[in-house]
Amino acid sequence: MKRFVEIAALVWLVGFATGIARSQETAPPKLIEGAKKEGKLVWYTTMTVDQAQRYLKEFEKRYPFVKTEIYRAVSNKILNKIISDKNAGKTFADVVTMGGFQSFYLKKKGLTLSYQCPQALAIPEQFKDPQGYWVAFYQSTSVMAYNTRLVSSKDLPRTYQDLLDPKWKGRLGMDDSDEEWFANQCRIMGDEKCVSFMERLIEQKPHIIRGQNLLAQLLAAGEFAIAVVAYGHAIEGLKTTGAPVDWIAPDPILSKIYPMAILSDAVHPSAAKLFFNFALSREGQTLLKISKRIPTRSDVEPDPPRLTKGLNIRAADLSLAEKFDDYARLWRKLIEKK
Repeated sequence: MKRFVEIAALVWLVGFATGIARSQETAPPKLIEGAKKEGKLVWYTTMTVDQAQRYLKEFEKRYPFVKTEIYRAVSNKILNKIISDKNAGKTFADVVTMGGFQSFYLKKKGLTLSYQCPQALAIPEQFKDPQGYWVAFYQSTSVMAYNTRLVSSKDLPRTYQDLLDPKWKGRLGMDDSDEEWFANQCRIMGDEKCVSFMERLIEQKPHIIRGQNLLAQLLAAGEFAIAVVAYGHAIEGLKTTGAPVDWIAPDPILSKIYPMAILSDAVHPSAAKLFFNFALSREGQTLLKISKRIPTRSDVEPDPPRLTKGLNIRAADLSLAEKFDDYARLWRKLIEKK
C-alpha cells in the first residue's frame, strides 16, 4: 500500500510539473487576441537569414494569423537604421535582436519597452535586464581553440597566462575585432593587469585575423596552433566536418550575448510580445539548439551539452558600452603594436 501511495504521488507530481510547463508555454489569451487584430510582426535581427526564416516559419505555424517580415544586418547597421527611422518619425521594427552593446544603447535612449515576459523566468538573471528591457535570446561562448594536430594534450594551455610561454611565440591567432572581449577582460582582471597581459601577449607575435569565421578556418588549416578567442559553437561546427580542432574553457568563460528587445513604439506590440514569449519558450530555445546556436534558457542544453555544462560562464557586462570607445581605442593601439 505504501509503495502504491508513493507511485501515485510521483505520478501526480509529474503531471503537476507537466501542467506548469504547458501553462508556461501558452501565451495569455489577451495577447493572442491583440496579435490577431494586428496581424503582422517585423523582426530586425543579426541571425542568418535561413535561421531567422526557420524561426518565423515555426512561429507562424503556431500563430498563423500573424504574418512576419525580417530585416537582417550586422548589429551596428540595425542600430543605425532604428535611430534613423526614429529621427524621421517612422517605426518599422517591432522586435530587435542584435549585439549586447547596441542593445544597451537602445535602452539608454529610451527606445525599448519594459516587458516582464513570463518565459524569462527560465532565463538566468545574468542574461536579462532587471527592468525587463531586454533578455538574451542566445549566446556565444568565448573559448580557447586549438589545432589537434599541432598541440598535444600534454601541452594544452589552461589559462590565458599560459599563452605567454615562449613556446607559443608566433603560433597564436587573434581576431582584431575582439574589443568587447578585451573590455570584459579588463573588467574581470582590472584595467592595469589586463593591459599588461595584452602587451605581453602581443609580444608573442600572434597572427592577426579579421573575423571569427576566418580565424576558425585558418586554425583548422594549421596556419597557427591556438586561437586565443574563438566561438565555442563555431569550433564544434568545424569538428562535425572532421576538422582537426577542439577547445578548452578558461575560467571564467566569457559569454557574448545577443539580447531580444521590443521597441517602445512598436507598431504591433501584441504580436511583438507573442513572438518574445515564443522565442524564449522551451520550443523556441530548442530551435536555437537545432541551428547550432547556444540557448540561454536554463532547461535547454546546447548541442553538444559541453558548450555550457559545468562551465563558469560569465555574461558580458553591457554597461561597458559606456566606455567602449575608450576600450576600443586602447585595443587598437595594442593590436597595432603587432
